Amino acid sequence: MSRRHLPRLVLAPVALATVAVVGLGPAASSAEVCGQPTVPARYELVEHPAVVTHVPAQAHLEWRWERTVPVTEVEHARVVTPAQHVRTWGRAVDTIEREHVRSVVVQEHVPGREEQGHWEEQVTEPAVVRTLWEYRHHRTGALRWQVPGWNAGELGIGWSPTGEVRDEVVTEATVERVWVTTSPAVPEVPEQRRDETTWVVDGDEPPAGATATGATRVAGSVWETVELPDGEEPDGDGWVADELVETVPAEVDRRWLPEGVAAPAGYDATGATRAAAPRHEETTGASATAPEGEGWTQVAGSEVTVVDVAAHDRVDQQAWVELVLVSPEVPGTPCPSEPVIGEGGDDPDGSDDSDDDVVPSDPLPVDDADDADDADDADDADDADDADDAGDDGDGAVDDEDYEEATGDDLLDGDVVVDQEEGEVGGIATVASPVAVLPATGNGAEPWLLGLGVAGVVAGGVLVRGSRGPVRHR
Repeated sequence: MSRRHLPRLVLAPVALATVAVVGLGPAASSAEVCGQPTVPARYELVEHPAVVTHVPAQAHLEWRWERTVPVTEVEHARVVTPAQHVRTWGRAVDTIEREHVRSVVVQEHVPGREEQGHWEEQVTEPAVVRTLWEYRHHRTGALRWQVPGWNAGELGIGWSPTGEVRDEVVTEATVERVWVTTSPAVPEVPEQRRDETTWVVDGDEPPAGATATGATRVAGSVWETVELPDGEEPDGDGWVADELVETVPAEVDRRWLPEGVAAPAGYDATGATRAAAPRHEETTGASATAPEGEGWTQVAGSEVTVVDVAAHDRVDQQAWVELVLVSPEVPGTPCPSEPVIGEGGDDPDGSDDSDDDVVPSDPLPVDDADDADDADDADDADDADDADDAGDDGDGAVDDEDYEEATGDDLLDGDVVVDQEEGEVGGIATVASPVAVLPATGNGAEPWLLGLGVAGVVAGGVLVRGSRGPVRHR
């Protein structure tokens, strides 16, 4: 009699390989890129200068003008003061000096100053800080903070890091209050003085603050001279008359006047003439044309530019600022959440089965109850074969009344469902829920993974065909 419901122990390896290759391949590929943070767009402000056109000035040239006019002068004179004579008198005079004393400051008074500063808090011993990682249990979803490497690798002892990090202060920093001196103290320095003696020539002004002591001395002898008008004598004894000299000659006012100009009253012409320096005439202001008269020329270097219309800048376009995108925003790739099935909730079909305690990351969710059933199925298969032999009519046909088609409640994960037509495999039974499918990460399976999965399914079909022979008891 042929078997339609193959043993789970035969097809379990095939189903396991197929699910691992087809199901876990894309998930592993997507895990490499998920969890990337969002990189915001970056902009820069570009300042565009104003567009300005320079308009040159409109101007014309002007000059100062000059000319040379020949002049003849006639001399005129007038006696203002007659000549004067002075006689020099001389004598030997002793130089008398008088003593003066004054107090001189050697050291200025310096007032004292207290120390200036402030208190500061300085860290003598820094704080001891350790970094903690947040770990999540892959079954219970519980969270805890531990040092990195606490679980000895990914999913070690059921825990994996979530990516959250925080710093924990193990030992607080030691802070000491220290006085910092900004200006040191300065001691007071008293004023120091000393007496300074100065000898001053009698009649001269003594230094400021000096006081005469009354002491005198003869510093030497000098020849004193005096000049007096002729006929006068100096006061005192010992004067000796010296030579008579003309100190002030007669004062005559002489004027050279241009020919034809009348002399002032009291002035008489001496008859002397001379060619005077030519008269230079020059305009004070600049003009584009020469003044009236002859001989006018442009003064060298007097050229000036008279601006009729000043140069100016014409703004054709005002300055403006542009916001330029430097790099666009790169969206993050969050990892899909993987909730635990069977803990604190019902199965997607509404039943509360205790044997569905699996997580989506398990490659082949087979519960403990199914493992126990697999052992019983081997014994039940022998009993079923005996019953099949009793219903066999000897030609290998199966009685319709002895055949019971497997339903959805009878199938377990990994069972191969064979269609009613002989030799056709309907598929491999799996228990799936909405959260057990692959996350929509945007990464498809590699082509070689899909080919390997198809090869696994074909191999399962070959095993099914090989096991459809009649089983008989001897």
